Amino acid sequence: MSLPEESVAANTLPEVTTIPTGKKLIFTDPDTNEGGIITLENLSKQILQNLTSQTFALDQGNLTLLQALNQLNSKRFKANSYIIYSDGST
Repeated sequence: MSLPEESVAANTLPEVTTIPTGKKLIFTDPDTNEGGIITLENLSKQILQNLTSQTFALDQGNLTLLQALNQLNSKRFKANSYIIYSDGST
């Protein structure tokens, strides 16, 4: 799907820090000028699916982020314990 031939001066658009729910983002392929629109919700789902299915080379081997977090959370944390005594005097 190619983009409409109407143009918008991108530099005149306001800068925002969040994208409101229901708004759509425009994307284009710089090589073919083909493009389309996607909702923020669908883009978020796609990013999350890619993050949770992609494997990363870690010290423990190739793991997804979820596998690495589960492995980390399943290990007991060992710490030195110190007991502080007080005789009540100041």
